[in-house]
Amino acid sequence: AGPSSAAAPGISLARLQPTSAELLVACPPDPPTTVLVYEGAEDPRLIGHLGIDCAGVDRAQSVTVPFDEVLVAGSTVDLSATVSSDSGEINAWFPASVVEGAVTARPARPTDLRVTTGRRSATVTWDDPTDDPAARASGYRVWRRGEVIEVPAGTHRVVLRGLRPNRCYLVRVAGFNAAGTSRSATTVVRTRTR
Repeated sequence: AGPSSAAAPGISLARLQPTSAELLVACPPDPPTTVLVYEGAEDPRLIGHLGIDCAGVDRAQSVTVPFDEVLVAGSTVDLSATVSSDSGEINAWFPASVVEGAVTARPARPTDLRVTTGRRSATVTWDDPTDDPAARASGYRVWRRGEVIEVPAGTHRVVLRGLRPNRCYLVRVAGFNAAGTSRSATTVVRTRTR
């Protein structure tokens, strides 16, 4: 148990690692208390549990619940937690939680690069083919004539503005993460005359 402060009963996810979840727990009034962690949305399965001594009624405390199995670093999981005591349960849902861990490989080159043009703008979209959590992109860079636009992971669209009508522009898109930058996907954008 770590530091505590006044709080309404509840649970929040502070950190998710491959072998444990660090939760901030405000206990219900009646001991004994058990913290249960489940993985999965459709058919949740218990992956960790821990009996705790509460810091006091409605006092938040940090609790690290060890897992019975190892989650894949960099993967996204649907997690839920339950604090159970004689007086009932408190439940919390943490959908699409990313498991911390080292990124060890560069992301794959973006695929299915598509462009929709206007007279003075172009919208560039792409897909991320990466299935390997150790190579997941942290973000993307889009280059056009020396200008670089950086967007976070999960964003697969950029609008290029300030283009001249009836001109061609070379556009490159690459994913990046702590291990490096992917090869870039390249396309030519031609703006419309009208």
